[in-house]
Amino acid sequence: MKLTLISVKKKVLEIDNLEQAIIPTKAGEITVLSSHVPLISGLRPGILKLKFG
Repeated sequence: MKLTLISVKKKVLEIDNLEQAIIPTKAGEITVLSSHVPLISGLRPGILKLKFG
């Protein structure tokens, strides 16, 4: 899976070959797996946990 984090002004992070990402969002913490559909969400400050495959 490819993970891209984008701010209002620029691309902040782009990572390939992820198996899983645990992301702190405004709605709560979510887990995104490699088979997940594309997703857009507002983030909140926190720790981004990544598992590489």
